[in-house]
Amino acid sequence: MGKLFLCAILTCLVSSAFADDPIAPPSKVTVCSPSGAYCATSDPGTQETTLSRRGLPSPLWKIPGSYAWILVADDGRRMIIGYPGLNLIPKEAAMDSEVFRIYGPTGLVKSIVLRDIYQSKSQLTETISHYEWEKGAYLDVKGHLVVEREDGRKVAFDPSTGNCI
Repeated sequence: MGKLFLCAILTCLVSSAFADDPIAPPSKVTVCSPSGAYCATSDPGTQETTLSRRGLPSPLWKIPGSYAWILVADDGRRMIIGYPGLNLIPKEAAMDSEVFRIYGPTGLVKSIVLRDIYQSKSQLTETISHYEWEKGAYLDVKGHLVVEREDGRKVAFDPSTGNCI
């Protein structure tokens, strides 16, 4: 029992340490929609993120900036950019801190802020130097952005409007 308890404590400590590790330096990233029909390529060299239809030579549309966390809608009409700190926000972050940006061919559709997902920061998990604000984010079979909160609850957004559903 003593060894099992020690292993559990060490696992918790190691997990906490990794949660506060620095983010890797930017690199070129390509992410495709769930069906694979559309792909976004984010390039820190050009500071652009382009959306292309697989098999076509040129991008359909682009947005400024380079991003590590991207979701691409199956219809090619939306790119969702996640918070640059991934699942960690600084302890001093306000509830109106942007955690997702939804883009379309004409530009920004809507920003989703922490308050759209939680009522207060007391609902977040505290790490050594940050708060964890999500366990996962993905596009479901209906194309909705689903955010799995730290408490296991899920909040869904319509990417065409950015509204909570």
